Formats: sequence, C-alpha cells, structure tokens
Amino acid sequence: MGVTPIEYRPWEGKRTENYLRFLVISLTVFRQKLKSKWVLAILIIGFILAHVFFIIFAVTVPHEKLTPEMMVGDDPPEEGNYDINGEIFVEGSMDMGGAFDLNGSISLEGRMDVDGDLIGLGTIVGDGTPLPPLTITDDGAVYVNGTVIIYGEMEIIGSLGGTGYLKGNCTIVGFGRIEERAEVGEEGPYISERQGGYLKNFFFVIFTLLLASLVCADLIAEDLGDNSFILFFSRPIKPRDYLAGKIIGALWIMGIFCFLPLIIYCLAAMGTQSGGDYGTSLRVLGATIGAGLLTTFFFIPYGILISSMTKRKSYATIGIFMSFFVLIIIGGIFQNFDKNWALIDPTRILFYSYDIIYGFSVPEGINAGLLGAILVSIIIIPLIVVYIRIYRKAVGK
Repeated sequence: MGVTPIEYRPWEGKRTENYLRFLVISLTVFRQKLKSKWVLAILIIGFILAHVFFIIFAVTVPHEKLTPEMMVGDDPPEEGNYDINGEIFVEGSMDMGGAFDLNGSISLEGRMDVDGDLIGLGTIVGDGTPLPPLTITDDGAVYVNGTVIIYGEMEIIGSLGGTGYLKGNCTIVGFGRIEERAEVGEEGPYISERQGGYLKNFFFVIFTLLLASLVCADLIAEDLGDNSFILFFSRPIKPRDYLAGKIIGALWIMGIFCFLPLIIYCLAAMGTQSGGDYGTSLRVLGATIGAGLLTTFFFIPYGILISSMTKRKSYATIGIFMSFFVLIIIGGIFQNFDKNWALIDPTRILFYSYDIIYGFSVPEGINAGLLGAILVSIIIIPLIVVYIRIYRKAVGK
C-alpha cells in the first residue's frame, strides 16, 4: 500500500521571534478575557461605582491642587488624652477620643461628641444646632427640659456656652478645621489609620478582588483541564515564556480597571485645579503611577498560584476570592491583639503601601519592615512556586 505524499509547504503567516513568543500568549489571554461577559460586567459596573463618581468629583468640586490626601485620605483622628492649652476652632465636627484637659477654649460651629473625661478651666463657645429641648442662653446658663446622660466624668470649672450639644460616651465625629492642634497624652492607644481617599474606597477594593479572581482563575487551570500543556510545550516555548505571557495578558485586563482610571482622575484634578502649584500635583501623579502599577500586579501572582492547583476554573475563582476574604476576616479579628496581624489582610497591605508611596507613615504599631517583607513575599513566592510547577509539567513530571 503506497503512501500519498502531501509535500512540504512553507509557513506563509507572520513569523514570531523567539523572544516575542510570550506576546502571542498574552494577546490570546487579553482577547479571551474581553470576550467574557462576566469580566466585561465587572469592568463596566466597577468602573461606574469605583471611578466615575470620583472623576466627576475631581472635575466639579473646587480644589487648589492635587494632593496625597485626595488619593489616600485625611489625617486620622488621634486617640488618647488631650491637653488643650490653646484655642481650637471646629468648623463642622471633630473626632478625638480620650480625656480632655481643657485650659483654653473650643469654638464650635457644629457638633462635639465626647468619649472620655472633659476636665479643665477653659470655655466652650459656639453656634451649632442644639438638640431640643436643650436651651443655652447668652450668659452661659444651660436649661434642659429633658434628660442629660453622661457616660463618664465631666468636671467644668468655668463656663459652658453656645448652641451646640454635648453628648457623652462617644467620639467627636468629623473632619473639622483645627486652629491649634491638641497635644496627645502618653496614654493614648495606637494612632488610627488614614480615612477616606480615592484609592481606599470600598468599591475600588471589592471590584479589584472580583476582577482578579475572574481574570486569574482559568489562566493555568484551563490548560491543565484540557491538556493544552501538550500543545504549548510541543513547540519551542519555554516555561518562562508561558508564564510571562499569562501574567502580561492578565496585567492588561487589570490595568484597564486599576491603572488607567487613576491616571484619568489625576489629570482631571490637575486640569481643574485653581492654584498654580503644579509641582505638588505632578509628584502626586508620579506616586499614583506607582500605586496603580502595584495594584494592577499585586493580586495576580497569588491568583495564578491558586489557578495552577486545580483543573476547574470555577474552583479556582471561588478559591481565589474566598481565600482573600478569609484573610481579611482573620486579620480583622487578630489585630485586636497585635496590630501587625492586619498584615495578613491583602487589602491592608495595599493601603499601608499606598501611605508609604504618598509620603505618609504607616499607623503606629505596624512594623514597616515586616510590611515590606510580606509585600515582597506575597508577590515573589507564588511566582516561584508556579514556575516550578510549569517547568515540571513541561518536562513531563
């Protein structure tokens, strides 16, 4: 029986250099992800909730310049005992927990809620809105037609005047303007974390986790499930090219949500700023580029690690998201015993890294060296493990 020759036909398509073969894999990953209805849904909904409103806010709300506080939040309310020897003016409300030794005066145009003792020789004056049926006269007399409840000790030698209200067993809530900041006593606990900011909003965090779970879930699990490894490594593709192609494809998708909107926000804020200090704005823009790149890459190594441990992408998706969620819960529970337990929470690691990138310090009680070690480990160790697994698969082990 003869054999019919099919003859040799040279490849007529575009050839790919050896060092660019990873780009073929990355482009394939990128196209496949953009065709996924779930990925598109997360991108669209997440962009609206996490980015659009902040960009509109940056364009429409007057601001002098782009500041680090706009990105990562304002100074936290300090907790502890306060020795107030000067004058403090609060326009709005103020959050300060602890005991107050008052030797000056507090001028209030909003609300002051006290958690602790208020002791001193000064005065409190203001024109905030009272809680009926409280009546305060111009001469400092206080008339109460209802009940006053104080869960602590309040001793005032002087006068208490104004039209605000004083409430016990809580903290002074808000972000008021302070003329002379109080000195914090030595007995105060850890300083609270920075509050608010674009990068720390809830929707940005939750949709980044969801997107990372969907993007990374099938990067390797699908190839394990349908034995695509045989096809990949039957060609001159090295394990590092395969891994680099998968990571870069995931980076392009994550960058659409975690990098580009941040740059748009900064440029919008700079384009509508009223002041001329563009040097500070440019420095914040540079820091935002670094923060955006970190956020884009941060969850991918761990996601690929989970994906390499199963042949079912549904298992990988649930495993990635739930493991992040469990770490967040554990960190929140055990940080009550030691603040550094918060460092097993991946979102806290990102938040503390943002603070450092924008020139702030991490909260008191957090070991900055340990933070750096965990940040490097959570990126490097998963990549090493995944590379070893891919290499063993490539050589048939």
